[in-house]
Amino acid sequence: MRPVSATGQIGNARRRTHGRALITETAKLMEINALNMIALHFRRRQHQYIRFRHGRNYKETKQLVDSCYRVRPERELDGDSNPTGKTTKVWTDETEDLVELELRGWLKIVPWQSQIRANSAHFVHKLYNMLEWIEKYVAEHPNTKGARLYTLLPVATSFQAAYIKLNEPTLHGLFARIIHIPEVEDFLKNELDIVPTKKKTLGAQRPFAKPTFQKNRAEILRKVFVVQQFETSNRKFADEVKTNGYGASILLIRLVTTTSVTVIGKK
Repeated sequence: MRPVSATGQIGNARRRTHGRALITETAKLMEINALNMIALHFRRRQHQYIRFRHGRNYKETKQLVDSCYRVRPERELDGDSNPTGKTTKVWTDETEDLVELELRGWLKIVPWQSQIRANSAHFVHKLYNMLEWIEKYVAEHPNTKGARLYTLLPVATSFQAAYIKLNEPTLHGLFARIIHIPEVEDFLKNELDIVPTKKKTLGAQRPFAKPTFQKNRAEILRKVFVVQQFETSNRKFADEVKTNGYGASILLIRLVTTTSVTVIGKK
């Protein structure tokens, strides 16, 4: 094994520090995609589970699944049973079906997508319970039509950390990794008036630091990515660029225009 010098260790530490913002953005994207997958597919997983667990046909299964989403508004109470002024959604009381009541007791929370995203750990546990039962069922009945296994979280081709956002921290981190290149340092100095702190000589020059990028976000993004070519008279750059390492996408917003209207009354 080749020994690692102190300089090499410092360099690796700096690279990890500069890449932290990119890692954070990627982690956020992974979390969002995982929550979306859980929320979007939960109803289908639930349908499969109910169908085989309770031996119902398609129509009966759909009715049972729908019953898990049938709610009514109810006043929210605090710990002392006093109204809080807010309303919450609870299951309706219009059923005596034992299977429906069993499913509601098992779910505990109405499985709306917003509720799933807000209570992800709870619903991942429910997905695990369903998958565990389905795995045993498939092992015993391997040729059953429609009995398919799935994964709890995105894997392989079902998930890609596709586009990460190039915001102030990530852009600063990228430049920090390549600022030692003379052309990069010249670009920062001549185009953005940003110089390394140790080389700052003029009061007008801005230090190469994360707060500088945060404070001058719109100006820096516009100059770095030269977005004017994509703008039109009514669509302007919205200070957001995303990339997957191969291509990039920019966000444009439509300007809101106001029209002055004069009302003339009839005599």
